[in-house]
Amino acid sequence: MPIWMVLLIFICIAVDNMVIANMSGMKPQNAQSRSSLSLKIAIMFALFNGVMLLVGYILGYFWMSAAFGPKSVAWVNFAFITLIGIRLLLESIEKSPSFAITDDGINGKFVKVSLLVSLNYMLIGFALRITASSLSWNFFGLLFISVAAGIIGFGLGSPDSKSIASKKLEAVAGIILIVIAIYRLLTSGIF
Repeated sequence: MPIWMVLLIFICIAVDNMVIANMSGMKPQNAQSRSSLSLKIAIMFALFNGVMLLVGYILGYFWMSAAFGPKSVAWVNFAFITLIGIRLLLESIEKSPSFAITDDGINGKFVKVSLLVSLNYMLIGFALRITASSLSWNFFGLLFISVAAGIIGFGLGSPDSKSIASKKLEAVAGIILIVIAIYRLLTSGIF
């Protein structure tokens, strides 16, 4: 996959992190709690996203050993990116989880939500491996984008906010992913 496309996919998927961070930023908290929670959310998402990207990339090695052809690769990429896009569209109309320092069992909730959100990156890691994309720059780009999305999302949220602008971004990100999936399929040369 071209670099610009991978980065656009990462940005679209990171909008999911941004929405959760935005929702968390809307909860009333003192200034010290806000900054530490913002950093904790951003780092936790980045770590889980990075690990799941690696897991997906490693799983791609096993799939590649089965020697499937280019048609299979194109269809798998199409399916994974389309499913993530549809998931983002559906999530844009439902309530997202949020965190506050005062929540009971916040660390367990962090792990659970981070793991669920990072499953998208496992699929993308798999897709990157089967398209023979480099892992190193993808991994570090993903970490940067994940941290940035978490911090920006949290910063956009304030207890005075009446609407969640990042939910609209989530819908747009879903549409962009579906368009990318269709573009990748049409330009793969399988038709």
